[in-house]
Amino acid sequence: MKRPHENHRGEDILDILQDGLNRHAREGAITNVSGLDGYLAAVVCAPGVLLPSQWMPALWGGDEHAPEWDTMEEAHKFLGALLTMANDVGRLLAEGRFEPILLGDPEREGHTVAHDWCLGFLEGVKCWPPLSGRDQQVLEEALALPAVFVTEEGTGALDKIGEAEVAALVDAIPAVVHQLYDHFRFHVPPASVPARAGRKVGRNDPCPCGSGKKFKHCCLHRAPDHVGR
Repeated sequence: MKRPHENHRGEDILDILQDGLNRHAREGAITNVSGLDGYLAAVVCAPGVLLPSQWMPALWGGDEHAPEWDTMEEAHKFLGALLTMANDVGRLLAEGRFEPILLGDPEREGHTVAHDWCLGFLEGVKCWPPLSGRDQQVLEEALALPAVFVTEEGTGALDKIGEAEVAALVDAIPAVVHQLYDHFRFHVPPASVPARAGRKVGRNDPCPCGSGKKFKHCCLHRAPDHVGR
């Protein structure tokens, strides 16, 4: 893994996120920080800015599986770590320095597994708005590489090539993500601004996302702000 961060309490945000996913993720959801990293990369690469209500539900396998946090402190800790990670992904993509968080292969020391990251990326793209023309073509070309590590056809092809060739495909992931980000980065509305910390929102306060719902019925189970570039 790469890019460890600490919150204001000195706690590793990747540990916070993995613990939250371990406790609340269900089948069909994002289950580890590698998949979450891929998912957030897709969210950040999207044309425009995706609201939390558009991308958070899939983390839990759908709205019906949104976690029931034990305490507000637990919710704020997880969502704060999630926002930090998302902003970090956006910053690194903007700087041209993004590298995916890949898990180590338990069967081969020194090797990494790209499956979870690529699966998360493909799931994140499902949150995108419809595309047309050249934009759709660019997206389909970019998705060809992560699909190799996820689809039955792709993994079957990987079994037939050498480790060096597989490693080369893994190493090509950052370039593909950067190309996708660069293609859509000028689609971001000029009024978009980076998320920033503010006062804590109470359960019964209006949700800051502007949905008109109370926080406890909206982004308490999602994220505290937009993810932008």
